Amino acid sequence: MRIAFIVQYCHRAGTFFRWHNLALGLQKAGHDVVVFAGDFDWRAESRIEYIDSIRYEISPVLFTSKIFLSPTDPITGFVRFFKIPKNFDVYHLFQPFVDGFLPWFLIKLVNKRARFFYDWDDLWTDQIITKEGGVRRWIAYQSVRFLEKVIPGISDGTTVCSLFLKELVSKNATLIYNGFWDFDNSSIEHRVGFVELRTGYKWKLVYTGRTNGELIWLSDLCATIERFNISVLLVICGPSQEQINLAGLNRFSNVQYLGVVSPEVARSVIASVDIGLLPMENTPFNQSRFPIKFFDYLSSGITVYCSEVGEIGKLGGRIDGVLLASHDQVKWVEGLVNLLMENNSFPKPLISKLSEQFSWVAATNKLEELYGV
Repeated sequence: MRIAFIVQYCHRAGTFFRWHNLALGLQKAGHDVVVFAGDFDWRAESRIEYIDSIRYEISPVLFTSKIFLSPTDPITGFVRFFKIPKNFDVYHLFQPFVDGFLPWFLIKLVNKRARFFYDWDDLWTDQIITKEGGVRRWIAYQSVRFLEKVIPGISDGTTVCSLFLKELVSKNATLIYNGFWDFDNSSIEHRVGFVELRTGYKWKLVYTGRTNGELIWLSDLCATIERFNISVLLVICGPSQEQINLAGLNRFSNVQYLGVVSPEVARSVIASVDIGLLPMENTPFNQSRFPIKFFDYLSSGITVYCSEVGEIGKLGGRIDGVLLASHDQVKWVEGLVNLLMENNSFPKPLISKLSEQFSWVAATNKLEELYGV
């Protein structure tokens, strides 16, 4: 089966890890998958890249994206229609943005043989994107708000990552979690060729990701650890240096900031610590999404300390190695500090139990069923 993924960007962040791993799973299952991606830099060149053997055909936004704001530029979306072949069996759109929706919708009008799907993996309206900030921002907000409501109703099927989003879809939706690939801790070691973590600490914690709100929680955590003089190293991968500085994390001596690293390095670091951190405020955005790092932590064999919010809050209570915590910042920090002071060990996940239900292979099988393979 020939499958086209239509996505908004090509840099390795956020939803990239969802569509990319699903594409990998489909390719491993014998399908021909091409990702048609955008590039937010209007000065970039159209190009073909192979990422983990997946073919990416990348076209930059037009200068008009300066007027409409990327990725909600209808001119860019219309031009992308001509750059995507019309002979695929399946077209799967990721995220509710005009740059990707327009080519997906126009191909739907001319190719009556193919099937058209939509993937919705977090709630944007009034969460990540708001109408404040001028006319252009208001137009972008209205377009995303409209598409979040309309696309599920005109697609042949919608894939979502949470029950929260499934309940918002007007027709049947398929729940597909962000999964993991089996990981052999013995095959990748951070101390040989990757990252040397500092020694001399009783506990090592890790945080991966780029969510600003979560970094503020970590800053509060470090201040409390410092006040109680607990022997804890906090390793952080993913945020920019600017984000680290704005959150105040650069002032703590027990923080080891590794910058933006590859997924392979991140996994090796994760496997070398005791606890993976996932702080989450109880918002519609957090209820709708499924953080990739949840299973990155668990499949690496470490304990997860996460807020009881959304889909991971529902799953966490029945998965070994998960410690559910408050969605209140103060209580989340207090709970973790108490655990660190009172315990000498933490529960570990049973990875073999996770693979059958939560791996990317399991997610791919669900996707094939939806496609009618």
